[in-house]
Amino acid sequence: MGKVLIAMSGGVDSSVAAYLLKHSGWDCVGATMTLYRNEDIGISHSRTCCSLEDVEDARSVAFRLRIPYYVFNFSDEFRRQVMDRFADAYGQGRTPNPCIDCNRYLKFRRLYDRAALLGCDTIATGHYVRIERENGRYLLKKALDASKDQSYVLYMLTQEQLAHTQFPLGALRKAETRQLADSLGFFNARKPDSQDICFVPDGDYAAFIRRHTGKADTPGDFVDESGRILGRHKGIAHYTIGQRKGLGIPFNQPLYVKAIDLKSNQVILSGNDALFSQQLTGENFNWIAWEAPPRQFRCSARIRYRQTEQPCEVTVEEDGSVQVLFDRPQRAITPGQAVVLYDGDTVLGGGTILWPMAAAQKTSGKVEPFHWFFSFYQVSSVSSAEAIRFRAWSQMALKVWSLMSCSILQASSSAVSGSTPKLTRKRVRVRCRWSILDAICIPASVNVMRPSLSISIYPFSRRRLVA
Repeated sequence: MGKVLIAMSGGVDSSVAAYLLKHSGWDCVGATMTLYRNEDIGISHSRTCCSLEDVEDARSVAFRLRIPYYVFNFSDEFRRQVMDRFADAYGQGRTPNPCIDCNRYLKFRRLYDRAALLGCDTIATGHYVRIERENGRYLLKKALDASKDQSYVLYMLTQEQLAHTQFPLGALRKAETRQLADSLGFFNARKPDSQDICFVPDGDYAAFIRRHTGKADTPGDFVDESGRILGRHKGIAHYTIGQRKGLGIPFNQPLYVKAIDLKSNQVILSGNDALFSQQLTGENFNWIAWEAPPRQFRCSARIRYRQTEQPCEVTVEEDGSVQVLFDRPQRAITPGQAVVLYDGDTVLGGGTILWPMAAAQKTSGKVEPFHWFFSFYQVSSVSSAEAIRFRAWSQMALKVWSLMSCSILQASSSAVSGSTPKLTRKRVRVRCRWSILDAICIPASVNVMRPSLSISIYPFSRRRLVA
């Protein structure tokens, strides 16, 4: 056994992790990272993971276990790498996950540096996740307790980090952890888990951003999908994709945030059905299961922390970005959140979600003559509000398009399927309108541009519009 630095938050999980390692014969050192003082950002001590009370709780456990204990002040780093990034993302209309940034830049970077200075071989945390080694490669796997699995927020771990990290709780259930803490007499055995972002426990992100940046909110317009103004919003930092509460817009049906247009400072509202999208683009991927991933493969993906993984097809682009096509449309795919890929219990890798409409802006190959309408929008970098302003022109153009396309669709569908579908001009026009207008004006519906031989509007478009 070697020497291990244990990240101790003052909670029951890290306390039991420290006990298990010491009981296994490791030379243990406890450490707590102080990231801020709650009073400095105008919030109470309750239900956070980084308060001064938590430091004292961790110190008491270390004393009971008779292990050395340190407190590291990382407040400047935390402000720069977590708080600043959080505020900037919301200001850009994205919804970040600060826990991932904290893990990436603090727990699994700065803490490693301190561990090396103390002569430790490895670090350990109280996360519920497992590490296994197969075929000479370290793999990150989900915890046995699915209700506490934290693999989603650890997808950024590298092979070097996995080789020098331990997660003692990966094979335990939360109830077993608390029971063990009770038997050991740990006073924090029944301490509540932190439920919120540690530096915004009241959930008022916009208020935190105002305090943190010193900038006032910039109000703008709520608009519907046609561009009609519905009211005024308080500032884009107040909203995220899929949000319903707090809109303050009287309407005859429930409204949700569908998109945020930073350029026009507009928040676009829609009904629930318009929130579903089948495809997303991810960037800044970290691959755990492979040094270099396959060009194309099937797996399952998670786009939010507590979501069940959904089956999908993944395509890795030459520039490193990743296209994820789900078998079924997903609700409220949110830019800024993480998309994490799984093969059963194994984390393949993960990255950050871009706007779903970004997938529609990628083209490949030569543009065929009857792709002119699609291509106009593919090569035009337009915001959703600008796209909406093209609606009237689009509808007129589609009337012409439907008349031109009827015979082409008939012939192409017959060649592909071996039968001649009975299509009227009216049906062609309606199908064109749904497939093209939704792709142009509704970013979340970009999946309908994918070719499908089961729908007669698509067979003529044999070139994949999305790689």
